[in-house]
Amino acid sequence: MPQVQFIQVTPEQLQTAIIKGVKTQLEDLKNTFNPKSLNSI
Repeated sequence: MPQVQFIQVTPEQLQTAIIKGVKTQLEDLKNTFNPKSLNSI
């Protein structure tokens, strides 16, 4: 299994970057998600 090494990055910086990326993806999903009605199945 390949290893990834973070150099000069604190755990807090990494956590902040991950949270920011997840929030961006979640906002994009909320804006584009169009659920199908269960009655149309």
